[in-house]
Amino acid sequence: LKPNTVYNIYNNSQKFASLSTDANGNLPSFTVYLSSEHEIKVEQTTNITGCTVLDQPGKTYYLTRDITNSSAEVCMDISADNVVLDCQNHLIDGVDAPNTYGVLIFLPSSGSSNITVKNCNVRDWGCGIYLGYGDSNTLENVTVNSNSWGIYIAESDRNILLNITAKFNNYGIELSSVSVINLTYVTANSNNYGIYYFSSPPGEKLLINICLLYTSPSPRDLST
Repeated sequence: LKPNTVYNIYNNSQKFASLSTDANGNLPSFTVYLSSEHEIKVEQTTNITGCTVLDQPGKTYYLTRDITNSSAEVCMDISADNVVLDCQNHLIDGVDAPNTYGVLIFLPSSGSSNITVKNCNVRDWGCGIYLGYGDSNTLENVTVNSNSWGIYIAESDRNILLNITAKFNNYGIELSSVSVINLTYVTANSNNYGIYYFSSPPGEKLLINICLLYTSPSPRDLST
């Protein structure tokens, strides 16, 4: 079983319990009294209570409680297309360790697509949200504070950032080798760099659609 994941327990077709695994994937003990032959089934829900791998295409995962002071290298590891992570305004909190990720979307072999991360508060990671090699994804209603990188997007196009707040990071939002992106209601201030664009090869142009962008310091190298 997966760690930090809620499972429904069924007696024949009737659910009688919902239990969460621990960090090692173990369920707590439970008792079922049977007077005849019954089928006991354990079925995974899409509720999650801690750091885990999101690897089921087309599923929506709901974070049901805050994650605080996590020492994981990767907390939310999204490794399938068409996934939705809805944090329901819960916190994903690390311990300010380098080379750590609050939310990681990275599928270089196939290119991730149509992934949505929403209603999340991500702080105290090396990188709050990393999106690499993925097109047509959405980050919505997300706050990334007190990370080295709030949001880092690399080799990815046609992504949407909607209602984003990035504060007290070294880089609020960094775009690396990105050609097309949509920024709507984005606030990136009180960072060392508000929005930073790095092009490879040098001179590559960025098409950026902006609606109400607030950033301080000013966006750097967006025209190079």
